[in-house]
Amino acid sequence: FGLNDKIHVHNSVGHDEILRVTNKATLMPLMSYGFDTQSMSLLECLATGLPALMVDPDLREVLPRGGYVFPKTPDADAVADALNDLSKHRENIAKMSQVLMKNREKALGSFQVKKLLASYEKTLKGGE
Repeated sequence: FGLNDKIHVHNSVGHDEILRVTNKATLMPLMSYGFDTQSMSLLECLATGLPALMVDPDLREVLPRGGYVFPKTPDADAVADALNDLSKHRENIAKMSQVLMKNREKALGSFQVKKLLASYEKTLKGGE
């Protein structure tokens, strides 16, 4: 398929290396499903305007609609279809990035702390 120059699989790497690679990326693939290990990656996508490709519906709560690609199903064929569609409509990457950049203040720690405190207050009031 000639993908060796386009797809790189990394083992354990340091944070600086992750930032270097992500800085050159067009799309952040987040392939976890059923466990939440990607929250920091999602906030980094939001802060930098890097669109995400994700398969776990629970992860959609972090990024604004229009800032990510979500295949019809979480299997390899659907992911491949989504990537093929993006390759045919590369302008969608720029549109997704614009959506993220318009919402990037939501990646700030101060924004997240306000959400957390509001959740605690609601809980303490009995969920009213």
